[in-house]
Amino acid sequence: MIASGGQSLFLFCPHYRGSSIGGWATEEKSWGGGSQLFWINQNIGDTWTLEFPAPSAGTYNYNLFGTKAGDYGIVRVNFNTNEANPRDIDAYDEQVIPAQLDSGEVRLRAGANTIKVKVVGQNPKSESVFVGLDFLVFLPLAPVREGEISLAGTLQPGSLQAMSEEVSKINLLSKNFTLPSGKSGAITPNKVKSVILNDKTFVHLEGEIENLEPQNFDLMGRNVTVVGTDSGSGQVLVAHEIIVATQP
Repeated sequence: MIASGGQSLFLFCPHYRGSSIGGWATEEKSWGGGSQLFWINQNIGDTWTLEFPAPSAGTYNYNLFGTKAGDYGIVRVNFNTNEANPRDIDAYDEQVIPAQLDSGEVRLRAGANTIKVKVVGQNPKSESVFVGLDFLVFLPLAPVREGEISLAGTLQPGSLQAMSEEVSKINLLSKNFTLPSGKSGAITPNKVKSVILNDKTFVHLEGEIENLEPQNFDLMGRNVTVVGTDSGSGQVLVAHEIIVATQP
C-alpha cells in the first residue's frame, strides 16, 4: 500500500514468473522491477487468470502496463469474470516496448480479486500471440467513509458562488446516493444539494487528481459524483472528493 496525494494507491506486480530484460532495456523503456510476466505456448481462445488482493471494496481507476512487440497477440481483459463491455488490446508493435495497455474503472471486492486475460486474435503483422504483463496500478475513486455520503448528479450551471478565496458553493442536482454501509439507491424526485468546495477538495478529472482553486471551478453542467460530510437534509455537504464523469 502506497500513500499518494492523500489517496490510497496499490500496485499489483505479477512478476513471480518474470523473464529478465534483454539488451533492449533503457532508463526510459524498462519493466517495473526489471521483468515481465511472460505467457508463451498459448493459442487463440486460451485464458489465463491471476488473483490479486484489494485492501477494500469499491470502485477503482486502474492502469494496466505490459509489453508490445512484433510477436504479441490481441487479448481481452476483464476483472472478476465480468464479461460486460469487453476491451480488446492489440499488443503488436514493430519494437519491443513496455507500454500502458489499458485503463478504466473497475469494481473490486475487499480481499481476493481476479484478472482474466484471454487471447482473442492476432494482428496480421504479428508473428505470434505472446502476452506479457508488467503491473497494475489501482487508485480508489473516492471511497465513502464513516460520516460521509456519496451523491451522483449534475452540477447546476450558474450556481457557483465564491464564499472566500478558498471556499466556494455550488448546487448539485442529486440523482443517486451511496452510504458507507454500501447501501445505495435513486433519489426520486431528484433534489438540489448545496456543496461546499475548499482548498482541500480533490477533483478526479480525465484520469488526473488535483486540487482546483474553488473560485476557478469551471465544471458546471458536468455529471459528477461528490463524496463528503453531510450536515443533514436541507444542509450543505462539504466535499472532500469530486469525480467528474468522462462524458459531459
